[in-house]
Amino acid sequence: MNQFGVNIERTKSHPVSDAMSPTRAMTEGEIRQLDGVLGQLYGNFTGKVAEGRKLDAEATENLARGRVWSGTAAKTSGLIDDVGGMARAVEIAREKAGIPAGELHELVSYSQARFINALKLSMNAGESEAISSLAGKLIGMPTRWMPALTHLLWRGGVVMLGPFIEG
Repeated sequence: MNQFGVNIERTKSHPVSDAMSPTRAMTEGEIRQLDGVLGQLYGNFTGKVAEGRKLDAEATENLARGRVWSGTAAKTSGLIDDVGGMARAVEIAREKAGIPAGELHELVSYSQARFINALKLSMNAGESEAISSLAGKLIGMPTRWMPALTHLLWRGGVVMLGPFIEG
């Protein structure tokens, strides 16, 4: 950064506030915490794969191991039922919902930005703060963090939310 004339100054409210910053290396404790969170996410994901595919944990791990599968390979290994794009997914959904061929349906996009902007337009500032506070309590996030998180959401989404627990 110095080579390009970039000067970085920080103000932190907590020792791990800048844990994922590209301007400093993570501490051993931060790395252990991140590793633990990633392990939980991976275990949760592979557990759901095992349950959904009716596989035992060992078979699932043998398939997983951080690989990215092509559609054809995923079908061969039993990770997916069918290969296809959005049109095939809609076709399967229609079949499962019992919608007869030729009957109209509507696809509605619930992208994060569209949803958040709809919420933003429907609330006044007081309602927004109350919902933000309640959301913080529901997801277990410190209430004092919610104004910043809400600001990020209003901008159209969170790029990264570090999995750090206040100590």
